[in-house]
Amino acid sequence: MKRRFALLAATIAALAGAGTPLHAQVPAEWVTAKAELTARLNDIYAAAQARWDGKPHCSAFAGNLLLANSNRGYQLFSQTPPGLPNAAYQNVLLAKIDTMIMAYAKLGYAAVDITIQYPVLVPSFPNSASYLDFYKRVYALARRRGMKIIEGCEATFVDTTFGEKYLARDVQQYYFNPDGNAATNDTLTSDRYRREKLQMLQVIADSLRPDYLTVENEPVTQETNMSHLVNFSPDSVLSYVRYFTENLRRNGVLIGAGAGSWDNLRYFRDAATTSVDYLDYHVYPVNLNEVDDAAFVIDSIAQQSGKRIVIGEAWCYKLSNAELLAGTNPVATAQKVFARDVFDYWQDVDSLFVKVMVKLAQGARMDMVSLFWSTYMFGQVHYDSATFANLTPAQTLAVGSEAAYHNLFAQTLSPLGLYTRDAIGAMCSTSGVNQESVSTSGAVLATGPGNGTFSVGRGGSIDAEMMVEVVDMLGNIVRSLHAGPGERSVVMTDPLPAGAYLVRMRSGAAAGVWKLIVDGER
Repeated sequence: MKRRFALLAATIAALAGAGTPLHAQVPAEWVTAKAELTARLNDIYAAAQARWDGKPHCSAFAGNLLLANSNRGYQLFSQTPPGLPNAAYQNVLLAKIDTMIMAYAKLGYAAVDITIQYPVLVPSFPNSASYLDFYKRVYALARRRGMKIIEGCEATFVDTTFGEKYLARDVQQYYFNPDGNAATNDTLTSDRYRREKLQMLQVIADSLRPDYLTVENEPVTQETNMSHLVNFSPDSVLSYVRYFTENLRRNGVLIGAGAGSWDNLRYFRDAATTSVDYLDYHVYPVNLNEVDDAAFVIDSIAQQSGKRIVIGEAWCYKLSNAELLAGTNPVATAQKVFARDVFDYWQDVDSLFVKVMVKLAQGARMDMVSLFWSTYMFGQVHYDSATFANLTPAQTLAVGSEAAYHNLFAQTLSPLGLYTRDAIGAMCSTSGVNQESVSTSGAVLATGPGNGTFSVGRGGSIDAEMMVEVVDMLGNIVRSLHAGPGERSVVMTDPLPAGAYLVRMRSGAAAGVWKLIVDGER
């Protein structure tokens, strides 16, 4: 999906340019889908608004670090897969990932979603040590930028649109013939999966320590990616989640499980009976009752069982009701549909989807919402049939990625990105000055004696470093403060200019995000 296609490279700047696009050439099914999605999203928003108690709440928003997604396989190591790790190449890639994290901060995100799929970190999997070393460096970048981390651990994609072909080769061989001995029958089974997945989860909890670790999600997608070798019926998934939660040494990591909003709701009811800390659901189709009925039921399950709730992946699945009902592919593997995301024809739909996610998060007082394809917050392309009608989904996705990354590296938000930044900012604003928006583990912000000065104190453990960043409403980091282990607080004595800011604090598992308003009148 991230390959470069020279065929259209010269046209990317023009395709991603500003201006009002002409959409007369779009396929007829797109027009139908857009009308239906717009109506459905407006209905969902109205239902969510009616259920909201009116109390302010600031959920952390996140985006997937697509450049670090483990489905990229050998592309995490080498410019010429299947080459082994190349230090110079990885340094360039890590610099790009750091830029992506900064760009996400500009959107108002307080977290990143890092995807490391089974079996990449199973110790016996090819190059697992190299993958782990890479992810340690990615985590260090995210922590340095004060980001919380949610980690999803599902099954590697083995198709070459969403997965890198050499990784897919390794995975398939690992499933069917892990030791390379044709006389040995050690094909993947549910029992082997459970044992190996626990090994991988323990590596993540011990060596990476995300804030949130989702151990199971999207069962139908996983079953497809594992060539139907592993059973993902509700009973089986419940047994996996119980096994993981009972045997995993958590090291302070929050553990969650769930499914897609389109999946059987029993997955959520079952997960709520285990010792998971949170329920995690994914949102892609919004047609019919795929969101509002399901989301409200999941919220109720979480509330009744005392579980936190997150939306670990969300993006609007762009198809009509008829296409959804006629579809045979699992949601997450439908390449043709995901290729539609690259076009700004859907900009209004995407903005409305963000509006709905904000309202759902407020109503359920969610910990976090991850907008998966957040690169499109920086750039989408205009559709014209002469250019795109005959491209494969992989080629279309590649062109869209080129345009999005071009703007992302320039830190330029698209109209969709500007809308998202403002929607998150409005959600996390408070009616007073210096009032707390979100904090964990006793983190507190207090104003100083001079207007525009403040201190941030932390409760609980003070063994870790504390990082504090002040971010203006354009997403620029205007102040950075640091406290070493053993120090309880930091003080910002250099007054800020009049304006509105977010103050973000990160200290081990503790975090805080506050809205700071400097009125300039004192």
